[in-house]
Amino acid sequence: MVTNSKQVRRCLRRGDPFGASHVSHAQPGRASKRLTRLNPSIPAYLRRSCTPFGWPAIFTLAVCLVSSGCNEASQLAKNLSSKRTFHEKFGLNAKDFFDDPEVIKLCEAIEKNDTAEMQRLIDIGTDVNAKGRDNATPLLWAYFDNEPERFEMLLVAGADPNVKLTGDLGIPSAFEQGESVTWLSAKSEFQKQFNLVMSNGGDANITDRWGDPVIHELILFGGGNVKSRLLTLAEHGADIDAVDTMGSSPLTHAISAYGQYEVAHVLLDLDADPRIREKKSIGPMHSMVRAAERREYMPATQKAAFDSLMKRLEDLGMSQEDAEADWERWSRRLPPF
Repeated sequence: MVTNSKQVRRCLRRGDPFGASHVSHAQPGRASKRLTRLNPSIPAYLRRSCTPFGWPAIFTLAVCLVSSGCNEASQLAKNLSSKRTFHEKFGLNAKDFFDDPEVIKLCEAIEKNDTAEMQRLIDIGTDVNAKGRDNATPLLWAYFDNEPERFEMLLVAGADPNVKLTGDLGIPSAFEQGESVTWLSAKSEFQKQFNLVMSNGGDANITDRWGDPVIHELILFGGGNVKSRLLTLAEHGADIDAVDTMGSSPLTHAISAYGQYEVAHVLLDLDADPRIREKKSIGPMHSMVRAAERREYMPATQKAAFDSLMKRLEDLGMSQEDAEADWERWSRRLPPF
């Protein structure tokens, strides 16, 4: 089973016979939303597994659950149905992460949503940017469980959302080294937390440990309101054309990952460059050509967005015929990258 977003990204990129396009057009379904309500901190790639694209992953998880060797997956599944807090479900104890007694008290107040005690500790100078094991911070501690009031209190007090984890907090199914609160909020279901982060120092161009910009994470694995989040990133200085470590542009990803053609329109409205091509090979029009093979199966609204995007790209000088010729040429040899 895929165990981190980098691997999922690679799976998406290998979605066609030539290994050069992420061709899933699934949208988050009801099952995905149910998982989010049960535990909003579940990583987006697991929620995506409840879409048609991800049923093989769900099957793998099911097989994993009945085997004795998949303790982590089994524990995760058990935790989904619990009403306990995220800290309780996964055994996150502040004393295991921090040494400063005042910081421990702050984290314990966070867990209880005791905002009065949090404010008292902040007022006496408790370090809201204290770094514990795996570079965990009080702000990360407050991010869990969708409690925006305590989260905002720390941001207003100067908590830095850009601190990157140096480990997975002992929960590799939910966290990765190199992620930050800014990164997590970009791919979460919670618009308010994302807006709070960006209004309080969030880095619109922050990268993960591999160097992939956060705009790609937002497009590939983000929760709802991707279009408005893109606008927010742009307002705070995001590079709309920032390529990932494989050379793909955000525009290409929007087209090829889940068929987000309306998102692609937003990127073009923000002056995204449609000429950027992955490793000098695959660009937005190549992804559109592959998507055209599934046009007849698209919902009406998605089909309309696809058609208008195709025309828009052609008006910008992108040639559908040239892209089709490229795919035909590539099909007769090894993948182009």
